[in-house]
Amino acid sequence: MSRSTKSIIYFLSIVISLFCLVTINLYLHVSSLKLDYENKELVLMGTELNYPYYNDDKDIFIQSFINEIDIDVISRVDYLINKFDEYTNILFRLYDNDYIVDYGNLIFNEDNNLIEPDFLIENDALVDKMKLYSYHQGLDLTDSNISVAKKSYYFNESDLDIYLTKYDYLDSITKITLNYKELNGNITFSFKEDKTYKLMEEIEEDELVPFVPIIPPVEKENNKKKVAFTFDDGPTSYTLEIMDALDEFDAGATFFLVGYNVKRNPGILSEIHKRGYEIANHTIDHSRLTTFTCEKSRAKLQENSDLIFSIIGERPKLFRPPYGAIDDRILECIDDPVIMWSVDPRDWESRNTEEVIFHILENLKDGDVVLFHDLYPSTVDAIKILLPILYDDDFELVTVSELFESKNIPLESHNIYRRQ
Repeated sequence: MSRSTKSIIYFLSIVISLFCLVTINLYLHVSSLKLDYENKELVLMGTELNYPYYNDDKDIFIQSFINEIDIDVISRVDYLINKFDEYTNILFRLYDNDYIVDYGNLIFNEDNNLIEPDFLIENDALVDKMKLYSYHQGLDLTDSNISVAKKSYYFNESDLDIYLTKYDYLDSITKITLNYKELNGNITFSFKEDKTYKLMEEIEEDELVPFVPIIPPVEKENNKKKVAFTFDDGPTSYTLEIMDALDEFDAGATFFLVGYNVKRNPGILSEIHKRGYEIANHTIDHSRLTTFTCEKSRAKLQENSDLIFSIIGERPKLFRPPYGAIDDRILECIDDPVIMWSVDPRDWESRNTEEVIFHILENLKDGDVVLFHDLYPSTVDAIKILLPILYDDDFELVTVSELFESKNIPLESHNIYRRQ
Protein backbone atom coordinates (compact mmCIF):
# COMPACT_ATOMS: atom_id res chain seq x y z
CA MET A 1 0.00 0.00 0.00
CA SER A 2 1.44 3.32 -1.02
CA ARG A 3 2.18 6.05 1.46
CA SER A 4 -0.39 8.41 -0.11
CA THR A 5 -3.11 5.73 0.15
CA LYS A 6 -2.33 5.26 3.84
CA SER A 7 -2.62 9.02 4.39
CA ILE A 8 -6.01 9.13 2.69
CA ILE A 9 -7.28 6.20 4.76
CA TYR A 10 -5.98 7.85 7.94
CA PHE A 11 -7.64 11.14 7.03
CA LEU A 12 -10.96 9.43 6.25
CA SER A 13 -10.80 7.58 9.55
CA ILE A 14 -10.44 10.87 11.40
CA VAL A 15 -13.33 12.45 9.46
CA ILE A 16 -15.60 9.46 10.13
CA SER A 17 -14.70 9.49 13.83
CA LEU A 18 -15.43 13.21 14.10
CA PHE A 19 -18.73 12.74 12.26
CA CYS A 20 -19.77 9.97 14.64
CA LEU A 21 -18.78 12.07 17.65
CA VAL A 22 -20.75 15.10 16.43
CA THR A 23 -23.76 12.92 15.60
CA ILE A 24 -23.76 11.34 19.06
CA ASN A 25 -23.43 14.73 20.78
CA LEU A 26 -26.19 16.18 18.63
CA TYR A 27 -28.46 13.26 19.49
CA LEU A 28 -27.75 13.69 23.18
CA HIS A 29 -28.40 17.44 22.94
CA VAL A 30 -31.69 16.96 21.09
CA SER A 31 -32.71 14.33 23.60
CA SER A 32 -32.00 16.74 26.43
CA LEU A 33 -34.25 19.31 24.76
CA LYS A 34 -37.19 16.94 24.61
CA LEU A 35 -40.15 18.52 26.35
CA ASP A 36 -41.13 16.99 29.66
CA TYR A 37 -44.71 18.18 29.19
CA GLU A 38 -47.38 18.19 26.51
CA ASN A 39 -49.60 21.07 25.52
CA LYS A 40 -53.26 20.77 26.41
CA GLU A 41 -55.90 22.87 24.66
CA LEU A 42 -59.38 23.26 26.10
CA VAL A 43 -62.13 25.38 24.56
CA LEU A 44 -64.68 26.35 27.19
CA MET A 45 -67.62 28.64 26.37
CA GLY A 46 -65.60 30.11 23.51
CA THR A 47 -62.44 30.66 25.59
CA GLU A 48 -59.31 28.89 24.32
CA LEU A 49 -57.28 27.64 27.28
CA ASN A 50 -53.74 26.40 26.56
CA TYR A 51 -51.68 24.96 29.41
CA PRO A 52 -48.87 22.44 29.97
CA TYR A 53 -49.53 18.91 31.25
CA TYR A 54 -46.66 17.20 33.11
CA ASN A 55 -48.32 14.06 34.48
CA ASP A 56 -46.99 14.86 37.95
CA ASP A 57 -47.89 16.97 40.99
CA LYS A 58 -47.44 20.24 39.08
CA ASP A 59 -50.67 19.53 37.22
CA ILE A 60 -52.74 20.04 40.38
CA PHE A 61 -51.57 23.65 40.71
CA ILE A 62 -51.80 24.31 36.97
CA GLN A 63 -55.37 23.04 36.83
CA SER A 64 -56.29 25.16 39.84
CA PHE A 65 -54.92 28.26 38.08
CA ILE A 66 -56.86 27.46 34.89
CA ASN A 67 -60.07 26.87 36.85
CA GLU A 68 -59.89 30.36 38.38
CA ILE A 69 -59.77 32.16 35.01
CA ASP A 70 -62.88 34.24 34.32
CA ILE A 71 -63.97 32.94 30.91
CA ASP A 72 -66.56 35.71 30.67
CA VAL A 73 -63.69 38.20 30.38
CA ILE A 74 -60.76 36.19 28.98
CA SER A 75 -60.93 34.86 25.40
CA ARG A 76 -57.59 33.03 25.22
CA VAL A 77 -54.74 31.82 27.43
CA ASP A 78 -51.24 30.79 26.35
CA TYR A 79 -47.98 30.37 28.23
CA LEU A 80 -44.19 30.46 28.25
CA ILE A 81 -41.98 28.01 30.15
CA ASN A 82 -38.40 28.40 31.30
CA LYS A 83 -36.16 26.28 33.50
CA PHE A 84 -33.53 27.96 35.64
CA ASP A 85 -31.28 26.34 38.21
CA GLU A 86 -33.53 23.64 39.73
CA TYR A 87 -36.80 25.49 39.10
CA THR A 88 -39.57 25.48 36.48
CA ASN A 89 -41.23 28.83 35.71
CA ILE A 90 -44.55 29.05 33.84
CA LEU A 91 -45.81 32.46 32.72
CA PHE A 92 -49.45 32.55 31.61
CA ARG A 93 -50.69 35.30 29.28
CA LEU A 94 -54.39 36.14 29.40
CA TYR A 95 -56.03 37.78 26.38
CA ASP A 96 -59.20 39.71 25.66
CA ASN A 97 -59.48 39.19 21.90
CA ASP A 98 -55.98 40.03 20.60
CA TYR A 99 -54.84 42.07 23.60
CA ILE A 100 -52.99 40.80 26.65
CA VAL A 101 -54.95 42.03 29.67
CA ASP A 102 -53.26 40.11 32.48
CA TYR A 103 -50.50 37.69 33.40
CA GLY A 104 -50.08 34.92 35.93
CA ASN A 105 -47.18 32.72 36.91
CA LEU A 106 -46.36 29.48 38.71
CA ILE A 107 -42.91 28.48 39.98
CA PHE A 108 -42.03 24.91 40.97
CA ASN A 109 -38.96 23.42 42.62
CA GLU A 110 -37.42 20.08 41.64
CA ASP A 111 -39.85 18.26 43.95
CA ASN A 112 -42.79 19.76 42.01
CA ASN A 113 -43.78 21.92 44.97
CA LEU A 114 -45.21 25.36 44.26
CA ILE A 115 -43.02 28.14 45.67
CA GLU A 116 -43.45 31.88 46.04
CA PRO A 117 -41.10 34.37 44.33
CA ASP A 118 -39.92 35.72 47.69
CA PHE A 119 -38.38 32.29 48.31
CA LEU A 120 -36.05 33.09 45.41
CA ILE A 121 -35.57 36.84 45.83
CA GLU A 122 -35.80 38.95 48.99
CA ASN A 123 -38.98 40.99 48.47
CA ASP A 124 -37.93 44.36 49.93
CA ALA A 125 -34.77 44.41 47.83
CA LEU A 126 -36.78 43.50 44.74
CA VAL A 127 -39.32 46.30 45.31
CA ASP A 128 -36.53 48.83 45.89
CA LYS A 129 -34.88 47.86 42.59
CA MET A 130 -38.21 48.07 40.78
CA LYS A 131 -38.65 51.63 42.06
CA LEU A 132 -35.11 52.50 40.99
CA TYR A 133 -35.72 51.02 37.53
CA SER A 134 -38.96 53.00 37.22
CA TYR A 135 -37.11 56.20 38.11
CA HIS A 136 -34.29 55.63 35.61
CA GLN A 137 -36.68 54.64 32.81
CA GLY A 138 -39.07 57.53 33.48
CA LEU A 139 -42.03 55.20 33.91
CA ASP A 140 -45.39 56.63 34.96
CA LEU A 141 -45.40 54.52 38.14
CA THR A 142 -45.73 55.70 41.71
CA ASP A 143 -44.27 53.81 44.65
CA SER A 144 -47.86 53.00 45.58
CA ASN A 145 -48.49 51.53 42.10
CA ILE A 146 -45.51 49.22 42.50
CA SER A 147 -46.50 48.19 46.01
CA VAL A 148 -50.14 47.32 45.22
CA ALA A 149 -49.62 45.84 41.74
CA LYS A 150 -50.16 42.20 40.96
CA LYS A 151 -46.73 40.90 39.90
CA SER A 152 -46.03 38.02 37.52
CA TYR A 153 -42.47 36.80 37.00
CA TYR A 154 -40.50 35.22 34.18
CA PHE A 155 -36.95 34.18 35.09
CA ASN A 156 -34.56 34.40 32.14
CA GLU A 157 -30.94 33.32 31.94
CA SER A 158 -29.44 36.55 33.28
CA ASP A 159 -32.41 38.79 34.06
CA LEU A 160 -35.94 38.80 35.44
CA ASP A 161 -39.06 40.09 33.66
CA ILE A 162 -41.74 41.42 36.02
CA TYR A 163 -45.22 42.21 34.67
CA LEU A 164 -47.24 44.66 36.77
CA THR A 165 -51.05 44.59 36.49
CA LYS A 166 -54.09 45.58 38.57
CA TYR A 167 -52.49 48.74 39.93
CA ASP A 168 -54.67 51.47 38.45
CA TYR A 169 -58.11 52.23 37.10
CA LEU A 170 -56.80 52.14 33.52
CA ASP A 171 -55.99 48.43 33.65
CA SER A 172 -52.42 49.37 32.72
CA ILE A 173 -49.68 46.79 32.20
CA THR A 174 -46.02 47.63 32.79
CA LYS A 175 -43.00 45.39 32.23
CA ILE A 176 -39.88 45.83 34.35
CA THR A 177 -36.68 43.92 33.51
CA LEU A 178 -34.03 43.61 36.22
CA ASN A 179 -30.60 42.14 35.65
CA TYR A 180 -29.77 39.58 38.33
CA LYS A 181 -26.61 41.54 39.15
CA GLU A 182 -28.88 44.26 40.55
CA LEU A 183 -30.21 41.72 43.04
CA ASN A 184 -27.01 39.84 43.79
CA GLY A 185 -26.84 39.02 47.48
CA ASN A 186 -30.62 38.79 47.66
CA ILE A 187 -31.02 35.79 45.31
CA THR A 188 -31.11 32.14 46.39
CA PHE A 189 -30.52 30.54 42.98
CA SER A 190 -27.62 30.31 40.52
CA PHE A 191 -27.64 32.43 37.39
CA LYS A 192 -25.46 33.29 34.42
CA GLU A 193 -23.71 36.60 35.02
CA ASP A 194 -23.96 39.23 32.30
CA LYS A 195 -20.46 40.72 32.50
CA THR A 196 -21.34 43.61 30.17
CA TYR A 197 -24.14 44.90 32.39
CA LYS A 198 -23.59 48.11 34.37
CA LEU A 199 -25.49 48.57 37.61
CA MET A 200 -28.10 51.31 37.89
CA GLU A 201 -26.95 54.37 39.79
CA GLU A 202 -28.53 54.77 43.20
CA ILE A 203 -30.50 57.98 43.64
CA GLU A 204 -29.73 60.26 46.54
CA GLU A 205 -32.72 61.78 48.31
CA ASP A 206 -31.76 65.32 47.27
CA GLU A 207 -31.49 64.24 43.61
CA LEU A 208 -35.15 63.32 43.34
CA VAL A 209 -37.13 65.72 41.20
CA PRO A 210 -39.81 67.40 43.33
CA PHE A 211 -43.40 66.77 42.26
CA VAL A 212 -44.87 69.68 40.30
CA PRO A 213 -48.62 69.47 39.59
CA ILE A 214 -50.05 70.47 36.24
CA ILE A 215 -52.07 73.09 38.15
CA PRO A 216 -49.45 75.23 39.88
CA PRO A 217 -50.36 76.74 43.23
CA VAL A 218 -51.04 80.47 43.14
CA GLU A 219 -51.48 83.07 45.78
CA LYS A 220 -54.96 82.82 47.23
CA GLU A 221 -56.69 85.50 49.21
CA ASN A 222 -58.42 83.00 51.47
CA ASN A 223 -55.38 80.66 51.55
CA LYS A 224 -57.60 77.65 50.84
CA LYS A 225 -56.29 74.56 49.08
CA LYS A 226 -58.75 73.95 46.26
CA VAL A 227 -59.46 70.41 45.05
CA ALA A 228 -62.12 68.87 42.82
CA PHE A 229 -63.98 65.74 43.88
CA THR A 230 -65.41 63.93 40.85
CA PHE A 231 -67.85 61.02 40.80
CA ASP A 232 -68.13 58.59 37.88
CA ASP A 233 -70.85 56.20 36.66
CA GLY A 234 -73.94 57.71 38.33
CA PRO A 235 -76.51 58.89 38.95
CA THR A 236 -77.58 56.39 41.63
CA SER A 237 -79.28 56.54 45.00
CA TYR A 238 -75.82 56.98 46.52
CA THR A 239 -75.49 60.23 44.57
CA LEU A 240 -78.20 61.75 46.75
CA GLU A 241 -76.39 60.75 49.95
CA ILE A 242 -73.13 62.20 48.66
CA MET A 243 -74.81 65.50 47.76
CA ASP A 244 -76.41 65.68 51.21
CA ALA A 245 -72.95 65.36 52.77
CA LEU A 246 -71.44 67.93 50.39
CA ASP A 247 -74.27 70.39 51.05
CA GLU A 248 -73.39 70.55 54.74
CA PHE A 249 -70.06 72.13 53.80
CA ASP A 250 -71.29 74.10 50.80
CA ALA A 251 -68.84 71.97 48.80
CA GLY A 252 -68.75 71.66 45.03
CA ALA A 253 -68.31 68.49 42.97
CA THR A 254 -68.52 67.25 39.39
CA PHE A 255 -70.58 64.21 38.40
CA PHE A 256 -69.57 62.32 35.24
CA LEU A 257 -72.83 60.63 34.30
CA VAL A 258 -73.31 57.50 32.21
CA GLY A 259 -76.40 57.28 30.02
CA TYR A 260 -77.87 54.01 31.19
CA ASN A 261 -78.01 55.31 34.77
CA VAL A 262 -79.44 58.64 33.61
CA LYS A 263 -82.28 56.68 31.99
CA ARG A 264 -82.88 54.79 35.23
CA ASN A 265 -82.68 57.85 37.47
CA PRO A 266 -83.76 61.02 35.62
CA GLY A 267 -85.08 62.49 38.87
CA ILE A 268 -81.65 62.25 40.48
CA LEU A 269 -80.12 64.01 37.47
CA SER A 270 -82.64 66.81 37.96
CA GLU A 271 -81.69 66.99 41.64
CA ILE A 272 -77.96 67.25 40.81
CA HIS A 273 -78.76 70.12 38.47
CA LYS A 274 -81.12 71.79 40.96
CA ARG A 275 -78.48 71.79 43.69
CA GLY A 276 -75.92 73.42 41.40
CA TYR A 277 -73.38 70.65 40.99
CA GLU A 278 -71.44 70.33 37.74
CA ILE A 279 -72.69 67.68 35.31
CA ALA A 280 -70.30 66.07 32.81
CA ASN A 281 -70.37 63.37 30.14
CA HIS A 282 -69.24 59.75 30.64
CA THR A 283 -70.81 58.30 27.42
CA ILE A 284 -74.18 56.64 26.96
CA ASP A 285 -73.02 53.10 27.81
CA HIS A 286 -69.57 53.25 29.45
CA SER A 287 -67.80 51.91 26.33
CA ARG A 288 -64.03 51.76 25.92
CA LEU A 289 -63.87 54.32 23.11
CA THR A 290 -60.43 53.31 21.86
CA THR A 291 -62.06 50.19 20.39
CA PHE A 292 -64.49 52.23 18.26
CA THR A 293 -64.25 54.53 15.25
CA CYS A 294 -64.18 58.27 15.73
CA GLU A 295 -67.75 58.56 14.43
CA LYS A 296 -69.06 55.85 16.75
CA SER A 297 -67.26 57.35 19.75
CA ARG A 298 -68.63 60.80 19.02
CA ALA A 299 -72.12 59.33 18.70
CA LYS A 300 -71.85 57.74 22.16
CA LEU A 301 -71.11 61.16 23.66
CA GLN A 302 -73.75 62.92 21.62
CA GLU A 303 -76.47 60.46 22.60
CA ASN A 304 -75.71 60.99 26.28
CA SER A 305 -75.56 64.76 25.81
CA ASP A 306 -78.96 64.71 24.09
CA LEU A 307 -80.40 62.59 26.89
CA ILE A 308 -79.13 64.95 29.59
CA PHE A 309 -80.38 67.98 27.65
CA SER A 310 -83.85 66.43 27.35
CA ILE A 311 -84.07 66.27 31.16
CA ILE A 312 -82.43 69.47 32.44
CA GLY A 313 -82.25 71.69 29.34
CA GLU A 314 -78.45 71.99 29.48
CA ARG A 315 -75.63 70.04 27.88
CA PRO A 316 -72.52 68.80 29.68
CA LYS A 317 -69.35 70.64 28.66
CA LEU A 318 -66.71 68.28 30.06
CA PHE A 319 -65.95 64.64 29.26
CA ARG A 320 -64.18 61.76 30.97
CA PRO A 321 -63.53 58.57 28.96
CA PRO A 322 -64.68 55.31 30.58
CA TYR A 323 -61.73 53.40 32.08
CA GLY A 324 -59.65 56.51 31.36
CA ALA A 325 -59.06 54.98 27.91
CA ILE A 326 -58.06 57.71 25.48
CA ASP A 327 -55.65 57.93 22.55
CA ASP A 328 -54.68 60.66 20.09
CA ARG A 329 -57.26 59.52 17.56
CA ILE A 330 -60.18 59.75 19.99
CA LEU A 331 -58.84 62.94 21.55
CA GLU A 332 -58.84 64.62 18.15
CA CYS A 333 -62.44 63.69 17.33
CA ILE A 334 -63.97 64.60 20.73
CA ASP A 335 -64.85 68.28 21.02
CA ASP A 336 -65.15 68.49 24.82
CA PRO A 337 -62.18 69.00 27.16
CA VAL A 338 -61.07 65.64 28.59
CA ILE A 339 -60.83 65.54 32.38
CA MET A 340 -58.72 62.82 33.96
CA TRP A 341 -57.56 62.71 37.60
CA SER A 342 -54.51 62.98 39.81
CA VAL A 343 -55.65 61.04 42.88
CA ASP A 344 -57.35 57.64 42.65
CA PRO A 345 -58.29 55.91 45.92
CA ARG A 346 -59.48 52.88 43.91
CA ASP A 347 -62.82 52.85 45.72
CA TRP A 348 -64.17 50.64 42.93
CA GLU A 349 -61.66 47.93 43.84
CA SER A 350 -61.35 47.96 47.62
CA ARG A 351 -64.89 49.08 48.50
CA ASN A 352 -63.33 49.71 51.89
CA THR A 353 -64.05 52.99 53.66
CA GLU A 354 -60.84 53.02 55.71
CA GLU A 355 -58.60 52.36 52.70
CA VAL A 356 -60.24 55.17 50.72
CA ILE A 357 -59.86 57.64 53.60
CA PHE A 358 -56.22 56.69 54.18
CA HIS A 359 -55.34 57.10 50.49
CA ILE A 360 -56.93 60.55 50.29
CA LEU A 361 -55.32 61.85 53.47
CA GLU A 362 -51.92 60.53 52.39
CA ASN A 363 -52.00 61.94 48.86
CA LEU A 364 -54.32 64.95 48.53
CA LYS A 365 -52.68 68.27 47.59
CA ASP A 366 -53.79 71.65 46.39
CA GLY A 367 -55.04 71.49 42.79
CA ASP A 368 -55.81 67.77 42.74
CA VAL A 369 -58.66 66.16 40.82
CA VAL A 370 -59.93 63.12 42.74
CA LEU A 371 -61.67 60.13 41.17
CA PHE A 372 -64.57 58.52 43.04
CA HIS A 373 -67.58 56.43 42.00
CA ASP A 374 -71.05 57.11 43.38
CA LEU A 375 -71.81 53.39 43.27
CA TYR A 376 -70.80 52.11 46.69
CA PRO A 377 -71.91 52.71 50.29
CA SER A 378 -68.25 52.55 51.32
CA THR A 379 -67.56 55.63 49.18
CA VAL A 380 -70.49 57.49 50.74
CA ASP A 381 -69.17 56.73 54.23
CA ALA A 382 -65.66 57.84 53.24
CA ILE A 383 -66.96 61.19 51.93
CA LYS A 384 -68.88 61.83 55.15
CA ILE A 385 -65.76 61.22 57.23
CA LEU A 386 -63.35 63.08 54.93
CA LEU A 387 -65.28 66.35 54.59
CA PRO A 388 -64.85 67.69 58.15
CA ILE A 389 -61.22 66.56 58.22
CA LEU A 390 -60.36 68.28 54.93
CA TYR A 391 -62.19 71.50 55.68
CA ASP A 392 -60.49 71.65 59.07
CA ASP A 393 -57.18 71.37 57.17
CA ASP A 394 -58.06 74.39 54.95
CA PHE A 395 -59.15 72.42 51.89
CA GLU A 396 -62.03 73.66 49.78
CA LEU A 397 -64.00 71.40 47.42
CA VAL A 398 -64.99 72.97 44.10
CA THR A 399 -66.14 71.79 40.68
CA VAL A 400 -63.61 70.90 37.99
CA SER A 401 -64.41 74.08 36.06
CA GLU A 402 -64.04 76.22 39.18
CA LEU A 403 -60.73 74.57 40.03
CA PHE A 404 -59.10 75.31 36.69
CA GLU A 405 -60.65 78.78 36.53
CA SER A 406 -59.11 79.57 39.92
CA LYS A 407 -55.72 78.67 38.46
CA ASN A 408 -56.33 80.75 35.31
CA ILE A 409 -56.17 77.64 33.12
CA PRO A 410 -58.74 77.56 30.29
CA LEU A 411 -60.39 74.22 29.51
CA GLU A 412 -60.09 73.73 25.76
CA SER A 413 -61.23 71.10 23.27
CA HIS A 414 -58.85 68.28 22.26
CA ASN A 415 -56.85 68.66 25.48
CA ILE A 416 -56.43 66.39 28.49
CA TYR A 417 -56.39 67.92 31.94
CA ARG A 418 -54.84 66.10 34.89
CA ARG A 419 -51.92 66.31 37.22
CA GLN A 420 -48.72 65.07 35.66
